[in-house]
Amino acid sequence: MAAFARAVVLNKDATDLAKSLPAAAPELQRLAAAFQAEDTEDGRWFAGVFLLLHQPEVRPFLMSGVPRESPAGRIDSYRDNWWCPLATTDDGNLNVADRWVGRQVEWQKPTQSDAFLSKQDVARAEQEFSQMTRVGSATTFMGSVVLSYANSHRQDPRVPEALHLVVRAVRYGCNDSKSLKAARDAFRFLHLNYPRSIWTKRTPIWG
Repeated sequence: MAAFARAVVLNKDATDLAKSLPAAAPELQRLAAAFQAEDTEDGRWFAGVFLLLHQPEVRPFLMSGVPRESPAGRIDSYRDNWWCPLATTDDGNLNVADRWVGRQVEWQKPTQSDAFLSKQDVARAEQEFSQMTRVGSATTFMGSVVLSYANSHRQDPRVPEALHLVVRAVRYGCNDSKSLKAARDAFRFLHLNYPRSIWTKRTPIWG
């Protein structure tokens, strides 16, 4: 799931990873199949984010220490959902600060002791982390992808649910300065374009 999430965030081909998801999590079979069925780049990106929106435990990196306490696919009441904005420090380490649960993780640059990593692996990892620092929080990232897709695919039956899930993610996730705008825009788009949808009824507020 972490590898799939990273591929989606970086807008890379995650087809092979999607094929393996049901083996690890059978409940993802429908969403993984929908992702694989997409034949356009924007469709795959949306389908990937749509899957992530259903899995609050997902992050584009692995966590150590005490794991998330809520079950997979369930919102954590203490906002331990998705991921916070990533930032690189002056010494090249990656800090992931979660203000809701008071947890901080540092990504150390690989050292010579990591003999299984080639120079190309290290360079690629640094490039990927650099790209992810520009994405912002999960909520802002997922909101931007969903809104972009919704504007050009208003007839897609998944769009109302995706907009609802964006609002939910901002409410229960770790946000940045653009997250509330993403929730507001998703709420307005949902209510203006799908006033009779069950997902609109389930989204009475955005803030």
